Amino acid sequence: MKPSSGHWNGPSDKSPASPSTSLKPPGTSGRGKASSARPLPVSIIIPTLNEATTIEACLAQFDWGSGGSSGRGGSDDPDGRDGSIEPGSRDDPDDRGDTGGSGRVDGPGEPGGPGKTGPLEIIVVDGGSDDGTPEIVRSRPGARLIESGTRGRAVQMNAGAAASSGDVLLFLHADTRLPVSWRTCVTESICGRGMAGGRFRFDVAHAGRIYRWIAGGTNFRSRFLGITYGDQAIYVTRGAFEAVGGFPEIQVFEDARFADRLKQAGGLDWIDEAVLTSARRWERRGPVRTLLLTWLLRLLYTLFIPPRFLARFYGVVR
Repeated sequence: MKPSSGHWNGPSDKSPASPSTSLKPPGTSGRGKASSARPLPVSIIIPTLNEATTIEACLAQFDWGSGGSSGRGGSDDPDGRDGSIEPGSRDDPDDRGDTGGSGRVDGPGEPGGPGKTGPLEIIVVDGGSDDGTPEIVRSRPGARLIESGTRGRAVQMNAGAAASSGDVLLFLHADTRLPVSWRTCVTESICGRGMAGGRFRFDVAHAGRIYRWIAGGTNFRSRFLGITYGDQAIYVTRGAFEAVGGFPEIQVFEDARFADRLKQAGGLDWIDEAVLTSARRWERRGPVRTLLLTWLLRLLYTLFIPPRFLARFYGVVR
């Protein structure tokens, strides 16, 4: 499996019944084509804990630059290469593909100008970083910082959702880049196919064969077994998020449990365009060891071992 280049490969053809929590912007009806509709107002929610090495590059992907919309590096490069994390390397926060933009994104309620795609809200919820992460976020004029009094990804994401104003919530890890056309894909998923939310195809920013296997296994697990984790950039309508009660505030596998609830609330869509995630989590312990640990923890979780116990072995790499 080759690393994704960002090309659109077409979403799943499966079209479940439209849920009551779906959104229809002006000019759309049910599952009609959403490509001509104004993209939905989206709130990007990024939980952080000591992410000084990744958060600036993460935020830079939303720069408008020279009139582009957003995605890897903030460019409309159709191949998705501008500013992406290069396969075969670790996170490269200096290779962001900035094109001289101010870093500003349209705030809630602001009309999109030429080349822009409407309101986009960026919220970073920090869990008590001591490495300068909050200062980096404050330096970005298009980002809003919330300092959570409680540490924990689920708690932080729920706090970000409560403070947000978008019709759609997209939860993004600080070391993950979205594909260039993510906004169009999300709008089509919700308005065109009537889904309550969904996730993206997964890819790792490393050209090693083991990482190709990891990406392939992750996508098989998610698409055919329904097990979805947060590094696939889960998105959801506000109505569906509230209907399922947000993320369960447990220490690990909060994303998988949330995705399971979302399926019951109106469908969890699959976007067959890849998000690109740093290989650092696998490099930290080694890819094989990390895989075995993940499988073991998932098995124990399935056997109802308390998440607070499993969290001792999971670590804090976010």
